Amino acid sequence: MDACTLTWPWNDPKLELTVRDGNGPAEQFHEVVGYERQEVSVYSKWLGQLPETADRSATGPLSNKSRSRA
Repeated sequence: MDACTLTWPWNDPKLELTVRDGNGPAEQFHEVVGYERQEVSVYSKWLGQLPETADRSATGPLSNKSRSRA
């Protein structure tokens, strides 16, 4: 299913975004443009065994690690 799903019984599209706790700029931006904060819990579990030294933090083009200068 797409990020935009139909919410029964109103059949209005609803877009849900995920913003990590502590990401103040993203939280403020989405509030300014009309998004409402929802009370939800997200559960996760690592599948498989990672080495003890593995870094389990977020990585990607928008993460702080990606923006760091070496």
